[in-house]
Amino acid sequence: MSQEPPPAAETPVEEARKDEPEQPLFKLVIVSSAAFLITVLSMTVSMMFPSESPASKFLNRNGLQMIGVEVVLIIVFGILAMAVDRRRTLNRRRLEKVNTTAEDRGAGEPRIDTDKSGV
Repeated sequence: MSQEPPPAAETPVEEARKDEPEQPLFKLVIVSSAAFLITVLSMTVSMMFPSESPASKFLNRNGLQMIGVEVVLIIVFGILAMAVDRRRTLNRRRLEKVNTTAEDRGAGEPRIDTDKSGV
């Protein structure tokens, strides 16, 4: 019988990430990027092999507008996702700082640090 080592304890960062809800904005960036890629590749193929198919006609009429909308969506969703992630990170750091200060003081109400340094 071989004994397996006990599972390693999760670090505080891993525990905090496990408790955080997923961010749908990052998924929207991926979906928008995939749509952009498919559109660009479809337009490339339709230009290399000209045909009178409805798909080719549609891409010739609307392809540039579709690419423009997709680029705007990628930028907007990307900026929003990064802003939400940054805000969560700052809130988590602030809470960790409050908890650390409370542990240092011992029992009692946690003291909120009013340092505005942003770190």
